[in-house]
Amino acid sequence: MDNIKEIFNYRIHQEKEKRSRYNKYIFNSHLVMFLLITVGAVIFNYSKWLESASPFQLMVVITLVFVCLAYILTVTKLKIFILEADSIFLLPLEKKYIEIKYKIIIPIIIRKIVLILLFSSIVYPMITKLNVGIIYNISFLVSMIISSILVTVI
Repeated sequence: MDNIKEIFNYRIHQEKEKRSRYNKYIFNSHLVMFLLITVGAVIFNYSKWLESASPFQLMVVITLVFVCLAYILTVTKLKIFILEADSIFLLPLEKKYIEIKYKIIIPIIIRKIVLILLFSSIVYPMITKLNVGIIYNISFLVSMIISSILVTVI
């Protein structure tokens, strides 16, 4: 295996097989049913709470949600599929590793954008109840996405 793309694809395939093998045991039908009922109950109680929440409570919850989002975005690690032995055996192919960097970075960026959109959609009803303004919402969302992309690339 002297081609870095082949090595990279082989390691991704191994990782996918390992995850699929464990996921079938973790996400069995009982857990899926429990999560479905729990998410439904949380959504129902969230809509009831939103009707009676004060502006101070809304701001506190929005702040906590975005602090959690910032923590999750900064803790997310970049899986580069480099093993300890690669520092010895793949040293001549080090310059070719740049060819596959986009295959590594793009999925992480997509996951972060989906996470930002998910958190923003959760907080959106609270922001509209506060009447902050649509420009604030869009500018905050765009700045979160751009900063997340820049942090991942750098």
